[in-house]
Amino acid sequence: MTRTGEQVATCGAGLAENSALPARLSELIAALAEVLEAHRQALDLEDENSRREDEAYRELAEQQRGTAAALRATAERMAGHAGLPMGRHRMEERARAVPEVRDARAGALDTAPETTRAGPRAAAADGRSRSLRSALAVGLLLLALPAAAQDRARTWIGAGAGTGGAKRSNEALALMGQLVHQRGANHFALRGVTITDPYGEGSGSLTDVGLLYGRVAKGRQGHGAIAAGVAYTVVSIGDTEARILGAPVVAEAGFRPTRVLGIGVQAFANLNRQRVFGGVVVFLQLGWMP
Repeated sequence: MTRTGEQVATCGAGLAENSALPARLSELIAALAEVLEAHRQALDLEDENSRREDEAYRELAEQQRGTAAALRATAERMAGHAGLPMGRHRMEERARAVPEVRDARAGALDTAPETTRAGPRAAAADGRSRSLRSALAVGLLLLALPAAAQDRARTWIGAGAGTGGAKRSNEALALMGQLVHQRGANHFALRGVTITDPYGEGSGSLTDVGLLYGRVAKGRQGHGAIAAGVAYTVVSIGDTEARILGAPVVAEAGFRPTRVLGIGVQAFANLNRQRVFGGVVVFLQLGWMP
């Protein structure tokens, strides 16, 4: 607990503030359970090995839902202690005397949300980072699982908008366009993205255009994919502009109610030596997607 003037940050407030971590883990594990349940729909239960696989996936999905529920309950309980009365502490003396406590406190600061260390300016970047990590984790699991309709080739264009930026930057408009061909479990994309604040003053822009290859899990009504590649990247900050090669990484999921039209969400990042950036966009799909 700390005092700044007349303001008091209590331990209860700290519990509530850090409830975001178990809440985020609950969302991620619940999503993994949904992926396992979706995979079960692709199994032929007339086959003995498929039945064993189905049972294994059913048990794991059930366990993951239980874990997600427990984490969600923990997060809610932590958040509910925001008004916990502050008691008398001697933590500063013990922290100085016990190296393990001091190291634990340092580690907690390292993993605390950006908003607690850098203020509101970093909130948007921190949210994008969490969304990207979650999407990448789910995308990786999707690609580790076989799926129905893998043998059907699909070609489509996608265009969308969302938010993006670099670390500790203000949130800005992100625009994305791509031409995608999916054959079997292969995902090929010619893709471009630009991030800019149309109303900002001298804030610059971040742009890349590149080729990506990855893996895709296709279902009857959608897909999940993760891909990486190389991109011509332009980083513009004020009067300075750098033209470099970057490494784009994307994770996306799409839902197509018809064979020619769909909607999806994509989390992306561009890794480069000048300024790493990323974001999340929602996009429309138009093409041939049997």
